[in-house]
Amino acid sequence: MAIVINGSGTVTGLAVGGLPDGTVDAGTLATDSVVTGKITDGTITNADISSSSTITKNVPVFRAKSTSNQTINQNTFTKVVLASETFDSNSWYNASTYRYTPQIEGYYQFHGVAHGGTGTLSAMTLAFYKNGTRHSSSGLYAGNNSWDDMGITHTDLIYMNGSSDYIEMFVIIVDTGSSTDIIFYESGNGSITNLSGFLVREA
Repeated sequence: MAIVINGSGTVTGLAVGGLPDGTVDAGTLATDSVVTGKITDGTITNADISSSSTITKNVPVFRAKSTSNQTINQNTFTKVVLASETFDSNSWYNASTYRYTPQIEGYYQFHGVAHGGTGTLSAMTLAFYKNGTRHSSSGLYAGNNSWDDMGITHTDLIYMNGSSDYIEMFVIIVDTGSSTDIIFYESGNGSITNLSGFLVREA
């Protein structure tokens, strides 16, 4: 088999199986000489990757937070106003509708934090709504007591279709001494009310 190197550096005369295993290694290749566009889809599999190798990929992440106290009616699920973004790698969070609509199909982990009160609270629930419907939630109950305020967190792994599915955060507070309550905003002392998430695995 003839191997020809022309003046432009192109090598011809090689075919699959034309070189013995190990003939071309990392030291033989110029830096950046092999790029994604030169690799046929499906030609690299898990078996081709060394167990000591690391493959990195940018993962979509976001974090949204409240910017002021929000007054809500007690005993009513209310969407939390998260009008500011700490970060949003793919610009999928809408700070006007307070929705996160990822554009990659897969499984996302979401984490919500809320702090509310200024009354005689007996219970508080934080819920994730998917496409306008309550999907999952966590609750905190005072039992026979009543508290001035409560803080709550909720985490869930949720499948998103990568086109139209969206997530919102809702809160309900049961207050036996007041018809309204306040969801506190994020202050400089720490994360009081926020929603964050990231892609765990593509579908």
